[in-house]
Amino acid sequence: MENQKIERPWYKKKRFIIPIGLVVLGMFGSIFDDDKNNNNNTTENSVSAENKSSLTDTMSDKTKLLNNIKSVSNDDIDFSQYQDGQSYTIFAALYSAYAKTYYEYKDSKDEEIKKLVKEFGDKIIISQKKNFPKGRLGYFKALKDKLWEHDIDVSIGGQGNTVLNFTGGNYASNANIKETQETLGEMLRLLRFKQTSFRWYKGQDDYQYYTIDSKKDNEIVEEN
Repeated sequence: MENQKIERPWYKKKRFIIPIGLVVLGMFGSIFDDDKNNNNNTTENSVSAENKSSLTDTMSDKTKLLNNIKSVSNDDIDFSQYQDGQSYTIFAALYSAYAKTYYEYKDSKDEEIKKLVKEFGDKIIISQKKNFPKGRLGYFKALKDKLWEHDIDVSIGGQGNTVLNFTGGNYASNANIKETQETLGEMLRLLRFKQTSFRWYKGQDDYQYYTIDSKKDNEIVEEN
């Protein structure tokens, strides 16, 4: 009987026999690699998002400080717009807002922000030293015009326009002196006046005066 060569199926041929363990390892290894890559991508995306958010915050803070620096540097304030004494609250509130922003970033650890805060603080002080004396002078003029109608004369003095003097027959009464001081006291403090005096006639030697507990023009203060 003639020997017949039996052709083995291709998958049983020796050169095609692959250990099942390697097949499984290959299959699952691929899956694990995919999971690993997905996890890495997720982590990288998360870190990237955090870095992007941090960068955006820094850019936002930088822009805010730069805008404030530009604003305080453009300090040619037109005091003619303040037609009465009470409207000077706008002037005082402006520098209080600058102070709020300054202290918001004063303790920042970011080196670029720290440099901007230093520049901002220096410019606030320069602007305050220039404008608060002018603001007090403007307030005095508005007050003088108003009180003239009530036969009260107002004059200003002191270094940097820090003292207001009131003269009028009403101030023969201590009650009227107290009422005027209490009515104007908060505004005088905000504008950083240092003293008021009250006489009921010019040349009076014995007169009433008040010392005002206010900040210096070179102090950066956020008013409550």
